[in-house]
Amino acid sequence: MAKKLKTFNEISNEVPILKELERLCELRAMDQYNSLSHFWYQVAKPIVTKNVGSNSPNPDLSSSEVYDTVYHHLAEKLGL
Repeated sequence: MAKKLKTFNEISNEVPILKELERLCELRAMDQYNSLSHFWYQVAKPIVTKNVGSNSPNPDLSSSEVYDTVYHHLAEKLGL
């Protein structure tokens, strides 16, 4: 039986900085004068890769599915 995929909210309850990053993404998407790509690679991605996916210190959050859930949620908040 396949494990139920966690939602972004479930993941961010375990890694609270992701909620803060979500809000930054929302605010960043409103700022049309700066590069979204720069923000993603310099701010967002380092936080994501440190906390979820293969580099996560939490085994429950170390799957590629968890990384994909967080990535897609934040990309949507950025309007990517």
